Amino acid sequence: MLLMVMLLAVLLTALGWYVARDIFAPCVAGPGIWVAIIAMYYVVPNDFFPICHDFPLSLSLWLVGFVVASMWAAWKTPLSTSAQREPNRMVLRVYVAITLTAVPLMSFMLLWKAFTEEPETMFRYLRVMAVGFDDNIQPPNFGPLVYATGLAYVTLLFVVLYFKNKWVIGLVVFMNFLTAFVTMAKISFLTVLFTLMYLGYRRGIFKLKHMVYALCIFLILCFFMQVAREGDSGEQVGIASSLSLYTTSAMVCFDYYAVPDSAINFGEHVLRFFYAIGHPLGLCAEPVNVLSEFVYVPDMANTYTILYPFYIDFGNVGVFIFSLFYGAFYGFLYKKSQGGNKMLMIIYTIFFVLLMLEFFAELVFSNLSMTIQYVIFAILPFIIGKERNDIAILK
Repeated sequence: MLLMVMLLAVLLTALGWYVARDIFAPCVAGPGIWVAIIAMYYVVPNDFFPICHDFPLSLSLWLVGFVVASMWAAWKTPLSTSAQREPNRMVLRVYVAITLTAVPLMSFMLLWKAFTEEPETMFRYLRVMAVGFDDNIQPPNFGPLVYATGLAYVTLLFVVLYFKNKWVIGLVVFMNFLTAFVTMAKISFLTVLFTLMYLGYRRGIFKLKHMVYALCIFLILCFFMQVAREGDSGEQVGIASSLSLYTTSAMVCFDYYAVPDSAINFGEHVLRFFYAIGHPLGLCAEPVNVLSEFVYVPDMANTYTILYPFYIDFGNVGVFIFSLFYGAFYGFLYKKSQGGNKMLMIIYTIFFVLLMLEFFAELVFSNLSMTIQYVIFAILPFIIGKERNDIAILK
């Protein structure tokens, strides 16, 4: 059954390419990433349970709804013809200064705590601090510096597009990779790589072969990070098992452990952001945990693909409805970003990367507070900036 879904994804990818002629269009990239992931499920050796329950149907509904809605929205949306705005240079320099100051400080605090508390297994300790599964292992109180992580990522977008100084670009890129390292988060590494690949391709710096090289580097990093995190347990970590665990296990988790319409409160996973705001005010129930439970497939994993929150809140009907919403939003934003407006290009880059990570988890609604931070940090320099017909490049 999963092979039939892969064939469907291939056909939808081909249709999207015929319409858009752009690998970064949502109607191409959306189904295309699933072609790659399902192919890896069959090609990369693994001992996962066979996918034979509801996942193939749910993914089929998602793919069809997303591709159709994205193509329709792109067709109906006119190109942005608004006047170009130049981001405020002072704001961008402040962004860079905060990134180059706050990220090293936060990283040092995390590394020092991990080293002093558990030096033999400090990498495992770093990961536990990041995910928060152990109440006895908590990160330091960063105060307002906690927003520096989101700011550092948005700063990366600006320096790639607007800065010529290679030292500044290199330092900001390093700070983003440093953030990913101290949290031991492969999603963070992949987020930075996808961002650099997309913007580098748009600027003509990278070609498709460079993207392949970057993905190979990421896969190697995945392996060594897994060794660092699990090596102290005495278990042998193989390249194939590490690769399959972080690319295809989420499909198996969904297929065996996602229960449709199982949410206790209405839309508690999709609308978690509003539960988090309303609960302290006594308006609603307590929000669900951002991190999903670890399950065995038979390896231990805790990601369930993008379908999970829609499926457990509203069943397959919810999956299809939100696929239409997602597709329409991405189609609209993609078309708007094609008119040369750099602000819209930056915002599309943010959401495009989240789309490329949909085989891991749903990252827009589940982390809506961070998504809002990204958008605010992205538009603020343009709001303060001036209208121009040409965009200046910072040194």
